[in-house]
Amino acid sequence: IFCGALPMVSRNLGHRGVTVFSILSLTFAFLSSAAIWVDLYIGGSPVWLNLFGAWIEVGTVNVSWIFYYDLLTAHMLFTVTSVSLAVHIYATVYMRSDPHLSLFMSYLSLFTFFMLVYVCSDNLLGMMVGWEGIGVCSYLLIGYYSHRLAAVKSAQKAILVNRVSDGMLLWGVVWIWYYTGSLEYDLVLLNETSSISMFIVLSVLVGAMGKSAQILFHVWLADAMEGPTPVSALIHAATLVTAGIYLMVRLGPIMTGSDLVILVGCLTAFMAGVFGFFQADLKRVIAFSTCSQLGYMMVSVGLGEFGAEASMTHLMTHASFKAALFLAAGVVITSVGGNQHMARYGGLSVSHCSIFCFLTLLIGCLSLVGFPETSGFYSKEAILNLSYSFL
Repeated sequence: IFCGALPMVSRNLGHRGVTVFSILSLTFAFLSSAAIWVDLYIGGSPVWLNLFGAWIEVGTVNVSWIFYYDLLTAHMLFTVTSVSLAVHIYATVYMRSDPHLSLFMSYLSLFTFFMLVYVCSDNLLGMMVGWEGIGVCSYLLIGYYSHRLAAVKSAQKAILVNRVSDGMLLWGVVWIWYYTGSLEYDLVLLNETSSISMFIVLSVLVGAMGKSAQILFHVWLADAMEGPTPVSALIHAATLVTAGIYLMVRLGPIMTGSDLVILVGCLTAFMAGVFGFFQADLKRVIAFSTCSQLGYMMVSVGLGEFGAEASMTHLMTHASFKAALFLAAGVVITSVGGNQHMARYGGLSVSHCSIFCFLTLLIGCLSLVGFPETSGFYSKEAILNLSYSFL
């Protein structure tokens, strides 16, 4: 809530006040999410928190502002708040010379607020509020350098591509209410999967494809690198691009076990890997690797109940090392005068940045390729083993 309120008071606080306020708010959110995770892991009992009571009461439609915390929510909360806190701290140094730092920090905090609303909501309509909120904030962050034509066009492409997928998702939400008579996750998933229309599966899948940059909807992700590096680390590591995967896992009984989901994930993983191989821009290479890893997660969702758990495991590990890769890439780009073309990095050594940056890049890359005993190795190995058993 503090992060969401920050844009309204940022002008009065100034650069230093906004920076301190946002970091303290994210620190409190991170500690709270850690406490929630520990409590749910030990207790194992989900918790409902009624914030503002009823929101919409029309006929059979009864929607309330209720937050729902189970172990899946706790995993996502911990991932989002930890990466967001690291990005906020990083941005205070990376963007210190920007004359509009308070505006930038407000956008980052507002984005995190809507992401937490999306993750914690117990119904599909509340989920749509967070879903659309992160879409608007991503448009503002990608096009933050509004004086650059490429950034403006990239932001427009991102929001237009997502309008298509979001429209299909909205249709899916309407049809879910039509078939089940409810918008709450628990009541929706009580219905037998056989009674669910195939159109619902397709609409939810298309909605997730847009946010998670799957094949045919991937065109906005690489161009979104026109935004500042902290934006790339926040949006393309643990938040916006993982929103589609989280939705698929949350609606697991409806979406899992579908050959179409597996096909979409396989094609995305292969396509993004090939595209990334031919890129010369440092941030675009990392962006296409993100797209490829999201394909892995989509494949895992389609493998059944255990595949959904493996997908969330890879989501958490990927968020950690991909955020580290983006932040280290920002240090490298800054050390070479803003140049992102890797072919011009001849002679780049530890003396140009730091040994810490070098080790961060090394560990992130080893985790990305699944080197033994790294987090990426265990999460990827679980998906590959499930895929083998599925065949």
